[in-house]
Amino acid sequence: MARMKIGDSDSHYTKEEREQRQNANEKLFDYQEMSEKPPAILKREALKEWKRIVATVKQDMPWSENDYQILVAYCLAVKTMYDAQQDLNKRGLILDDGKSNPAVRVQSQAIKDMRSCAQSLAMTLDGRLKVELNKPSKELDPFEVVMNE
Repeated sequence: MARMKIGDSDSHYTKEEREQRQNANEKLFDYQEMSEKPPAILKREALKEWKRIVATVKQDMPWSENDYQILVAYCLAVKTMYDAQQDLNKRGLILDDGKSNPAVRVQSQAIKDMRSCAQSLAMTLDGRLKVELNKPSKELDPFEVVMNE
C-alpha cells in the first residue's frame, strides 16, 4: 500500500520540523492494523455502512485498532440518523399534540456525531483531498531503476 503523508508541507516548516513530521508519518503505519471484522452491535444500516467504509476507504488509510471504536461510533450514528428519519417519515415534524417531533433533535445530533467521527477518520472531502495530495508520487527513482537491472 502506498503510504500517505499526513499534514506534509514544506511551506513553513524548518528542516527539523519536516523530519519530525516525516518520522511521525511513518509511525502511523507501525500500529496494529484495524480489524475489518465488524462488532456484533452493528445491525442493518450500521453494518452496511461498516462494510461500505471498510471496502472503499480503509485501504488508503493508516487506520489502526485505535480507530476501531471511532468507526463503530460513526456507523452507529448513521443508523441513528436513518432511524430518526423513519420516525419523521411516519409521524412528521410536528406531532399530534402540536409539539416538535424529538426525532428532529436526535437526527441532528446523529449528523453532528457522524461529521465529527468522519473528520477524525479523514473521511470528509477535505480529509480525502489531503490524503490524495499527500500520497507519494509514482515517479521512478533513477537509482532504484539502475539497482533493479
